[in-house]
Amino acid sequence: PKRSEHFKADRREEILAAAVRCFLDHGYDRTTLREIAAAAGVSTGAIYVYFRTKAAILEAVCAERTASERDRLRETLANLPPGMDPLTAGMAAIFQPHLHVALEERRQRERLDLMMLYEATRDPEFAGSLRENLQSWRALALTLVREEQGRGRIAADLDAEALVNILMALPHGLEVNELLGGWTVDWPAVIRTLTRVVWPGLRAAPVVPGAEPGENAIGLPDG
Repeated sequence: PKRSEHFKADRREEILAAAVRCFLDHGYDRTTLREIAAAAGVSTGAIYVYFRTKAAILEAVCAERTASERDRLRETLANLPPGMDPLTAGMAAIFQPHLHVALEERRQRERLDLMMLYEATRDPEFAGSLRENLQSWRALALTLVREEQGRGRIAADLDAEALVNILMALPHGLEVNELLGGWTVDWPAVIRTLTRVVWPGLRAAPVVPGAEPGENAIGLPDG
């Protein structure tokens, strides 16, 4: 039985990997289950043992990537070295696939991400699955930010929800810039720069001489 379970898990991963290759080579719309089966070296019928539709395969790819990234982020912040700020560590954990792969592999990942976003605009079922992933990410990020506020590493008066909204938007924007903008993003430099610009503001609210109570450094009302 143990061998059988390992075999099933391995076969499932082979099908997912084959599907990703087909999606990147032919596009999601033009890829068929028959092509995925051929790329994975299995019969078309065998695919139905694991996935009932092509959309279910895309959902599984998205879910597995999300689970892996969440685990990596939790582990990183749970083992934060003394003196290391959580913003730098957290971003390095999230952006790890962009930091340690060749440019072509990174762009394939970016293409797949944009493909998922596009399919979510057309397929209500996949949109629901992607929405659940995003909401789970948001819930985790809010929990982590509030934990860091409780530990005193992030200012307690910071708007946690606003910070999470900004941080969640960063990866998608950077991927679009790199994939469609025609230039290469220096991801380590992005992390260093964000840390230098953002981290001082997270640690303590800026004090502006002469500012009225309830205003911040750029004159926007707090809250």
